[in-house]
Amino acid sequence: MLHLQWAPAPRFPPIAIRRFFIALPLLFLTPLAAFGQNNPEDSEPVVLTVSVSPDRVPMTSGTATLTWSGENARYCSVDGVNRVASGSVTVGPWATAGTKSVLVECWNNGKAGYAAGTVS
Repeated sequence: MLHLQWAPAPRFPPIAIRRFFIALPLLFLTPLAAFGQNNPEDSEPVVLTVSVSPDRVPMTSGTATLTWSGENARYCSVDGVNRVASGSVTVGPWATAGTKSVLVECWNNGKAGYAAGTVS
């Protein structure tokens, strides 16, 4: 003889339900996040201009002003420090004498421009 026993339907644990409702909006919003982004292929190339004034200073006691302008750049960095696309910064003095280069890098949607200002 066959005996059937009634059992209540399985319930989702509350944690699983919460995870589902947290993940559900992400499922639909993630594709939309990239919809309005600029295509790196369509962006203009970065044109970077760098100047140093004066270009000759006493290395252990003098300073110079480094000026840069990144045309079509979204942001720049000067020796690894993030900066705006155009601006100026005082560099020096240095601990040792000799020629010093300050690297300026600018980016726009994956395209980059690089230049160095040199002080001696």
